[in-house]
Amino acid sequence: MSKSNTNNSLNGWNILKYIISRLILCLLIFCCAFISDMPSKTINFAAEPSKETISCVFYNAQEFKKSYSSILKKTDLHSRFVKGGILPHHLVAAPMIAEFFSALSSHTPETIFILGPNHKRIGNRPIQTTGADWDTPCGVMKADKSKVEKLKTFTEAQENTALFEQEHSISALVPYISHTFPETKIVPILIHGNISRSETKKLARYLSEEQDDTSLILASVDFSHNLTPQKALKNDEYTLGLIEKRQYEAIFNLSNEYIDAPPT
Repeated sequence: MSKSNTNNSLNGWNILKYIISRLILCLLIFCCAFISDMPSKTINFAAEPSKETISCVFYNAQEFKKSYSSILKKTDLHSRFVKGGILPHHLVAAPMIAEFFSALSSHTPETIFILGPNHKRIGNRPIQTTGADWDTPCGVMKADKSKVEKLKTFTEAQENTALFEQEHSISALVPYISHTFPETKIVPILIHGNISRSETKKLARYLSEEQDDTSLILASVDFSHNLTPQKALKNDEYTLGLIEKRQYEAIFNLSNEYIDAPPT
């Protein structure tokens, strides 16, 4: 083979290697871009390890004390045992929350079932619960673990401890419950807004069977949202009328302008 032919062969091989290396480089760049464009991993609260206790992350000592010092009115319910109640979970209404529990303080229930909306609908089941205890400013508030287990069996509720620390509809109220009833146990229940009617009825049957003279059922609910005071009052009066008349189907169909948790 002549020298010129050899040089031409080497030049051809070098060009081929150059093309191959560039193709490999382009392939690597494409792969990296593809991987970077993939959706990031979604945190699954249900998969996170359970904590020993749940922290009350919405508690503020100064605001808590202020809420009790600014109670709007004193209510005496010592002559009758209240079995259920509806209260807000937005801490703008903290004095109302303090007033609510102060009115109940003369009779201590053994167990409180508290239901609230799962605002972000986290979890694979429409009903979420936890058997973990709560670390509150007044000490540890115990979960009623046996009733939680019954709830899970009866309704197929999902155990989801991590969720309860971040969902304010129950967590924001726990310090008030613990302050008023430090010896009471709690069964926390979070409900998806799109829970079916059949699953809601199943939960109602569970509560009906479990409630007795030693228990209290609380609905943690915020009513009309983002309205003028006049419109909000009108909507709240309409919702109250439906509750008093037990118009369950109409309540179930209410929008956020009336109530944030119709199933609750």
